[in-house]
Amino acid sequence: MATPAYSIQSEDLGYYACGGKEGNRDIINCSSALELFHSATLIHDDIIDQSPYRRGKQSAHLKYSISEALTMGRLVMVKGFELVKGVKVFFEPDIIFDMINAELEEGYAEHNVNAGIESYLSIINGKTATLMRTASSIGAGIAGASSEMRVSAEEYGYNLGMAFQITDDLLDLISTEAALGKSTRIDVCTGKFTLPILLAFEDASKGDKIKLQLSNQALSSDSIECIINDIMETDAIERSLEMAEMFISNAIDSTSMFSDSVFSESLRHLAKYVVDRVSTPDI
Repeated sequence: MATPAYSIQSEDLGYYACGGKEGNRDIINCSSALELFHSATLIHDDIIDQSPYRRGKQSAHLKYSISEALTMGRLVMVKGFELVKGVKVFFEPDIIFDMINAELEEGYAEHNVNAGIESYLSIINGKTATLMRTASSIGAGIAGASSEMRVSAEEYGYNLGMAFQITDDLLDLISTEAALGKSTRIDVCTGKFTLPILLAFEDASKGDKIKLQLSNQALSSDSIECIINDIMETDAIERSLEMAEMFISNAIDSTSMFSDSVFSESLRHLAKYVVDRVSTPDI
């Protein structure tokens, strides 16, 4: 399941959990717009990462060309804005700035073995949690929720987004291309030091070795396997999952503001699934 699907579900479920009624065209258009916005960023991400696959299919820049993929990404984003013209409750364009700025920050941090966890958390907040926080807020806003309930919805989306990105980064290391429908080991290959890698740096016996290996920007496939094996021998995977579980616990706690319903319960199930998928990465 890709990030846009989580964003749409958190927006739609948040809308109904806050008392929204069926047939509201605004919530449908906003959900569709969020899907388009994030799909546009994924087209660009695949160009930056030189990733050959996305959702089990050839990436747009390889199927067509880089110039066509860039144009396609811009067109998709414009279509998203067209969908939300006239919607009273929507986000400011700042969300697009935050997502792009986070991607730039991530690029600046590439191959920097001294990058810290605080920087990593700031990056995933900008590129993922911001989207899900906004989606949840929009759902609550369109439903006419109180300011307190809207804050709870935003907290849910933020924590869901942080946990999602941490587990996504975990799966990049421990899952397979066939299971995820996209290329794996991309973070190691491109020098993007995600939470499990940063925590592995702290290991007393393996940390310095992993840092030294990753300081080499031209890694062979054998070197990549060696690095991942070394990471797996530390407690970095377990510690990363614990942090994701902390964010999920916070997300679930934030739903206490919503009345008991199938929708609020579904929000809790959605949150639990984010970490459960790491327990069964090949499914």
